[in-house]
Amino acid sequence: MSSGGFIKLYRDISDTPFWHKKPFDEGRAWIDLILLANYKDGKILRNNKLIDIPRGTVPFSMGYLEDRWGWSNTKVKHFLSLLEAENMVIVKQHQKNTAINIVNYSIYQDVNTKKTPQKHHENTTETPPFILEEQKELKEEEKDIEKESPTSFGSLIKMKQSEYEELCNRFTASVVNDKIETMDNWLIAKGKSYKDYYRALINWIKDDQKKEKYSAKEKRIVPSTFEHSDELKEVPWNVR
Repeated sequence: MSSGGFIKLYRDISDTPFWHKKPFDEGRAWIDLILLANYKDGKILRNNKLIDIPRGTVPFSMGYLEDRWGWSNTKVKHFLSLLEAENMVIVKQHQKNTAINIVNYSIYQDVNTKKTPQKHHENTTETPPFILEEQKELKEEEKDIEKESPTSFGSLIKMKQSEYEELCNRFTASVVNDKIETMDNWLIAKGKSYKDYYRALINWIKDDQKKEKYSAKEKRIVPSTFEHSDELKEVPWNVR
């Protein structure tokens, strides 16, 4: 078995039902951490504050990993301690937040295409053309991924920075940030996700606006038995 090189592993592998079979073993948990790490610098929303999450950092809580892997809190902590001892991760904890930094993340993620050495004699082996073409396509794909890669705005919510700014211009930053935090907590609690978080946030905010409008309309309609209070008059006891 070769110990060098790499294979290209798309994050979509975690969308298969086989990947989420619990409990995870240590090998799958380690690969899962690499898949969960931010591909580029991003931000997450915590207590209405955007926190910077560097590239190669897993922005998920211990509780999330426990549920995702089907492990106890003790086992997750022991596993992360083992990875730290092997200099594979750096775990930073601040109050209720946990950040797991993958050491040498670029080794697992970056693609370095090297030029083929010039032939010095007849027995020198050249890189086959189809391999060179594959390397070229791979490099172009990585550029496209980096260019289009969304920014994290929570543990699960991701969208383009331009989409976030558009939402803020449309609904105000305060409304958008509150809804991002609410949606993020709901998704984690329910174990759900959306394909397009930008559209999902628009729908959530619009639904809230409709509910507020309907609630305000109901408050204006106050039913009463009598039109005026002076219509209540005392009636003699002997009048039938």
